[in-house]
Amino acid sequence: MAIVFDKENRLFTLCTKNSMYQMKADDKGILLHTYYGRKTDICDYSYLIQRRDHGFSGNPDEAAGDRTYSTDTLPQEYSSFGSGDYRESALDIRYDNGTRTLGLRYEGYEIIKAVMLENGRGFALGHHPAAPSPYVTWACYDDKDGQRQYEWGHYGSDRSALEQDFAARVQEYQRLYNVGVKQVEAPGLYKYYSTQRPVDIGTFPKPPRNAPDEIVNYDQRVPVENGSFLAWGHLTYTRPLTAKQADDYELRPASDNPDRPRPIREQMKTAARQAEADRGQVAPKKNAPDRGDR
Repeated sequence: MAIVFDKENRLFTLCTKNSMYQMKADDKGILLHTYYGRKTDICDYSYLIQRRDHGFSGNPDEAAGDRTYSTDTLPQEYSSFGSGDYRESALDIRYDNGTRTLGLRYEGYEIIKAVMLENGRGFALGHHPAAPSPYVTWACYDDKDGQRQYEWGHYGSDRSALEQDFAARVQEYQRLYNVGVKQVEAPGLYKYYSTQRPVDIGTFPKPPRNAPDEIVNYDQRVPVENGSFLAWGHLTYTRPLTAKQADDYELRPASDNPDRPRPIREQMKTAARQAEADRGQVAPKKNAPDRGDR
């Protein structure tokens, strides 16, 4: 079974060979049931939910006066007692102080790192500090609309173990399909300097799904990159900018960005180490016998 996660639209779609099940966390964080039936195209089926004003069905504060929004009538995926849903609840708890009110909200995972491969597939490592399993690795890909989709999650509470799982999944996929790494992604991983002006509105690119993670202006134009050039400030991105995006705004990439060419000397050292590894372990050198042994 495949689980496809659309992060931007907060959709969870479970697909088997012949059927499909979908849930959506709405803009208020409530997990709603949107579709169950034969397998069809993956899209947002929340349009099937018909909202109406029902008498005696309360509205949460987040509804801001919208009487058509009620937890008592929405098709909640996992309802809880005391949250305004007067139907039979899926979860009813009692705290030590005797209260029973519980409101469940979806919060999501933050992507710590992703590796995208040459064939469009990739893997991601996510984190949510309040989740029962705070770390997860997913297989992922970008769909035809450029939306990052996530599936096949491995969950756990040990960051070190999930980081090892992340690296192992990338390496195993590369071994099986003989594909290289296209790019590595992580918040703040790609740094670009603003060489001609302080960073301000309209002075930097904002590609879809790749807004700047951080914007820093210096007090004045200062030397950067060991004095190679002067800059007014810098920005960091999760994904690399294209050469045209950087040139259009007169941004210069940092020398240690993962997509930058490595120095020739470093490339030669890496090639030498790889060649040595490909030759296998060197046979132990034998000592020549002395004259008495001949």
